[in-house]
Order: sequence, then structure tokens, then C-alpha cells
Amino acid sequence: MEDPDEIKIPVAWVGADEFPVLFSNQVITQIDGQIIFLTLGQLVPPAFPGETSEAFNEAAESIPFVPIKPLVRLAMTPDGLRELAAVIETTIQKYNQLEQTNDPRTTDGEHD
Repeated sequence: MEDPDEIKIPVAWVGADEFPVLFSNQVITQIDGQIIFLTLGQLVPPAFPGETSEAFNEAAESIPFVPIKPLVRLAMTPDGLRELAAVIETTIQKYNQLEQTNDPRTTDGEHD
């Protein structure tokens, strides 16, 4: 039963399409008490000059590490993280359904 004194105000995403779309292929999480930090980043493999495997190996051995560029760092409560996980799981299920039906939104090639 609804509370007659409760006021419901609709919400809407405004301006999301004005943000840049960034590709993330790395994620790290940290827990600090009741806050969970999610950091999403981008790793770009290094380019190796040289045509021989010897030149490639020499160049690879000279690199101390491959940097990950942080793109965004989010702090969430455990409930917020659970909600995010549910949204991601729902999105994966929808994607799988589209993929099984060969929906054009999930392919990059030619369509029938």
C-alpha cells in the first residue's frame, strides 16, 4: 500500500551524451571500511620496432612495465556496488540474447 503523504518526483539522465566515451580494458578495486573504490583504466600495448625476433625480444626486455592510464575512479557503498553488479548482469543477459538472435547491434559485419 502506498503512503498517501509520499511524493514521487521522476528522474532523468540529462547530458550523458555530452560526455566522451572512453575505452577501458583494466579495472582494480579497493575496499576501505564501508567504501569500495573502483578504478577503471586503459592499457595500450607498447609498439616494438624491428623486424626480427631478436630485436623484438631486446625491445621487450628493456621495458620495466606497461603503464595503465586511469580513466575514472569511483567510490561506492556496498549497496551501490550490489546495484551496479545487478545492472551489469542484466546488461550481459540482454547482450547474450541479442547475440543469439544475430541482432545487428551486436555484430560488426554485413547483415542479411
